Amino acid sequence: MTNKPDSVDQVVVDLQARKRLGYERYGIALNVDTDKDMLQEAYEEAMDLCIYLRTAIEQRANVK
Repeated sequence: MTNKPDSVDQVVVDLQARKRLGYERYGIALNVDTDKDMLQEAYEEAMDLCIYLRTAIEQRANVK
C-alpha cells in the first residue's frame, strides 16, 4: 500500500488548484454568468489535448 491519494482524490486536489488559479488570474471562479462561449472553449481545450496526447505518443515511440 502507498500513502498517495487515490485518483478521485487527486482530481479533487487538481480542481481546487485550478479554482485558486482562476481566482488569481481573473478574480472570480468560472460560473454561468461568464461571457465566454463554453462550447468553443471546450473545443479548443480538446484540440490542445489531442496535441499533447500525440506529442506524448511520439515521445514514447522515440524512447524505444
